[in-house]
Amino acid sequence: MGGYSPEFEISLLSGKTVLDHLNKEEFCAYAVHILKDGWKVVNEKGSFPIEKADFSWIDEKGTKHRFSAAFNAIHGNPGEDGVIQGYLDILGIPYSSSGLFASAFTFNKLQCSAYCKKLGAHIAESIIIRKDSIPSNSELIDSLGLPFFMKPNRSGSSFGVSRIAIESDIKNALDLAFEQDELVIAEKEVKGIELACGLSDHNGLPEVLGITEIVSKNSFFDYQAKYFGESEEITPARISEVVQLEIEKTSTFLYRELELKGIARIDFILTAEQIPYMIEVNSVPGLSPKSIVPQQAAWKGIALSELFGKNLKVCMK
Repeated sequence: MGGYSPEFEISLLSGKTVLDHLNKEEFCAYAVHILKDGWKVVNEKGSFPIEKADFSWIDEKGTKHRFSAAFNAIHGNPGEDGVIQGYLDILGIPYSSSGLFASAFTFNKLQCSAYCKKLGAHIAESIIIRKDSIPSNSELIDSLGLPFFMKPNRSGSSFGVSRIAIESDIKNALDLAFEQDELVIAEKEVKGIELACGLSDHNGLPEVLGITEIVSKNSFFDYQAKYFGESEEITPARISEVVQLEIEKTSTFLYRELELKGIARIDFILTAEQIPYMIEVNSVPGLSPKSIVPQQAAWKGIALSELFGKNLKVCMK
């Protein structure tokens, strides 16, 4: 849990949720904080540095411990972009989330959206922006209209994302997005209902946990809305059975085609014409008590101890 991105605090909450709910009779689990100032095991006895050569640690009695598996609850870098996956692959330690390639690929919004569009998913029109080739304001507005979104290509939890309603907002939005990534996406706004579909392979096959309708009090589902109660999250979503089945089918199909593993979440905007546009794929979604996936598990009648425990068992087979 933790990470190097602005999402580290949310990740610590996700990790704590997992640790609190894992069955202590089945697992001897420890909190591993992966932070910029160091990697360490944190428990009631203190803080103990991780030996990165073999992902081991020495406790207060001088006993060395090695992990047999890792539950990955790191959002953003290095847990959602393939970095920690590559490290664990080298050491031969199984982990609960998607693999190196799937994680890196889905974290790259540009590549993931382009591929999903080829697979048949509805994707909003967008323009790619680099620092050395920034289009004029008039070019952006002529192509995308107002309002439109500005977002970093590789980032999570809506960090660096802005909704641009007037031309004078463009420069600040660009600066904010470039703080997160060197590649920025200007994306046409798709008006409609925001939906989040949670999935998991805890039973060995992709399974939809639920579809949640998100009603943000802000102009979009931003960081404040996600984590500070500035949204209403309704599970199950207030959609027709036809749309529900379509989103479930599309999400399961994309989960397989993108080679996702473990718990994931795919987000959509449902237009007035009942067309679901895919927004993004989250290979390590939030798992804190306020997050969407735990709400979906509760609605489906799956205890978090079962969900998390089975995810570990599947990855260890």
